[in-house]
Amino acid sequence: MPLYWHVIFSVILLVVFSRILIKHNEKYLLLLLTVNVFGNMPQILGYFFYDEFFTLILSVLYIWIYVRKKGYKELKNILCKTHTILLIFFSLYMLFQTIIGIVENEDFRIIRWSVFYIGLIPLYVSVLLSLNDSKISGSYVLLVIILYFFIYLLIGIYFYFNTGNQFYSQINLIAGTSYAFFPILLLYISMTACILRRENFAYSINNYIYIILAFLVFLGMYFDSKLIQVSLILWIFTLIPMRKYFLWIKMVLIYVLVVVTYVTYQYTWVGVKIEQIEQIEQIEQIEQIEQIEKEIKVQPSLILDGLKTYLKHNILGSILMFTDDGFDFTRSLQTDAIMLIFNDSNVARKMFGYGAYSHRTLMADKMRVLLNKNNSLILTSEKASRLKHSRSDVDNSIKIYRTNGINAFVIDYGLVGLIFLVNFYAILFKKLVQSNIQYVYTVVPILGLSFVWLFFSSILDIYLLYLMLVPGFINRILKGD
Repeated sequence: MPLYWHVIFSVILLVVFSRILIKHNEKYLLLLLTVNVFGNMPQILGYFFYDEFFTLILSVLYIWIYVRKKGYKELKNILCKTHTILLIFFSLYMLFQTIIGIVENEDFRIIRWSVFYIGLIPLYVSVLLSLNDSKISGSYVLLVIILYFFIYLLIGIYFYFNTGNQFYSQINLIAGTSYAFFPILLLYISMTACILRRENFAYSINNYIYIILAFLVFLGMYFDSKLIQVSLILWIFTLIPMRKYFLWIKMVLIYVLVVVTYVTYQYTWVGVKIEQIEQIEQIEQIEQIEQIEKEIKVQPSLILDGLKTYLKHNILGSILMFTDDGFDFTRSLQTDAIMLIFNDSNVARKMFGYGAYSHRTLMADKMRVLLNKNNSLILTSEKASRLKHSRSDVDNSIKIYRTNGINAFVIDYGLVGLIFLVNFYAILFKKLVQSNIQYVYTVVPILGLSFVWLFFSSILDIYLLYLMLVPGFINRILKGD
């Protein structure tokens, strides 16, 4: 899509959202959630700016509306809170790191990160101001994210039927699955909230959850997203303490049923009977061939092998990712690369990092060495792989290497940056535990997955990650309107 269409579309949406916010400022959290979910999908020149653009403007606008109506008292109280001061220092620290990154890499495009991290301050403050007034609940969150995933699926299906590959849209139109599917963690939390509060629409809550569960399993299978498949299993197991055993058993059965059905479909095809092959060879016109009776061919052995591959590659392979026996061996080498970088770094670099986006060239240098060293092993494992269209990471000429979020974060921002991030999680978990919300501890593992997600994808520029870390935001969803 040409850049000017993005500009026109953004301006129109901004006018609409701003008018809604001015007239109904109690809808702020819902608007903020919407732009941070849908804003991660479309690409603009290979980047994702929608969530940043709308979040910055809407958050500043909300603070201005709030101060005009209620004055500065609550704003001053929030700015004096320990976790807010921590966030401000974190933003300033990251701003300093972007300046270092620009100088070290001689790349002025990194200035984008300074805007991003400074934007965390109005985002954080606006959410804290809105917690008591904004209307949002698990059902609203659920609807927004399900709609987002449904649109993503439709785009994938469209490209599959037109290009033969559902991933083709990820080249220059929408985000890849590991990036685009991050909102699923908030979806799990909203589903938990719906179960706890028994929010429902036309269907009973149980039927409602079952349909969504089946859809998510299919979505994960269709896009071969291990993050969806593994995180969904974890979410199902977090429901055990609720003692809704019948609900839990039905969820497990639905998960298994959808997986088996999908794999069976993949290894089932329509063909002609063996005795008709000679007849076909004697036919010259295609129309006559199409009229020949066909039969459905099913090979149980292939289906069983497909299920074994699914279990080994998608489930166990994700768990074993960072071991030598992992199915993503070349990704596990990234852990070795960061250790080599740390060993070569002085104390200052270990503590404060190399500056924003410096990981790209530093990782490239180490990965060239590791890929060459393990070249024969990688080629052998890829040759033996039974997965279709599996990509090779063997490349001796790489100059820039894009790694996962946690590696990039530690290299660029050092242990100090990591300590900041861990502290935000500690504050979040403390706030949740102190809330006295029923079964709140079932949500903690899901929020923990947002940190684990950094080991699989670079989601550092997703405002939704930081929105989930704002103390009280998840509590607000769990409590409902």
